[in-house]
Amino acid sequence: WQVAATASGGWSGYIRDPRLTILSDSDNTAVDVGAASHLGGCRTGAVPQMMLSARVVHFAPRGWGFRLSAGYAGLRYAEPTFVRRTARVALEAGTTPEAFAALVAQERLPDAVTLDAALFKSFYFGRSRLTLSCTADNLLGTTCPYDGYESMRVGRLRSGADEAWRPHATRYSYAAPRSVTLSAAYAF
Repeated sequence: WQVAATASGGWSGYIRDPRLTILSDSDNTAVDVGAASHLGGCRTGAVPQMMLSARVVHFAPRGWGFRLSAGYAGLRYAEPTFVRRTARVALEAGTTPEAFAALVAQERLPDAVTLDAALFKSFYFGRSRLTLSCTADNLLGTTCPYDGYESMRVGRLRSGADEAWRPHATRYSYAAPRSVTLSAAYAF
C-alpha cells in the first residue's frame, strides 16, 4: 500500500494599490502615468489559497492494482484586471457606491473537488512488462471553473437621460469533464 496526503494554505494578494502607466492602443503614447489601481486587498487569481489532496495506491498479487485520489482547491479568485480599477475607469464610471463596488469587487470562484480512480493489471514476459489500465477522472462529474479572469471592458447602460456603467462578465476556463481512459504500456 502507498498512502499520501498533502495540505497547503496561504495568502497571495495585493497589500497596496499598484501604480500603472496606461498606453494608447493606436500609437503607444502614455494616456495615464502613475494611475493608482484599486487592488489593495484583492487576491492573486489562479492561485488557490487552500489545497488538500490524498492518494491511496494498492499493488495486489498477480499484477493487479488500483489508485484512488481526491483533491480540494478552495479560496480561489478570478484574476483581477488592473485598468478597470483605475480612477480613469472606476471613479469615472462608478457614479454611485454600488457601481463603484461592482467595478472594483473581485469574484470568488467556487471551491473545486475532484475524485479520480484507476485500475491496472500488469503481465510479465521475462524482463518485459505489459500494463493495461483503466482510468476514470472527475468521477463526481462536476463542471467547476478551473480558472477565471475579469474583463477589462465595461458596458454602458442607458435609460433616458441617465447613463450607468457595469463591468463585462468574468471569463472562465472549466476543468475537464468526467472521462474514462483505457491504455496499454509495454516496457522492455
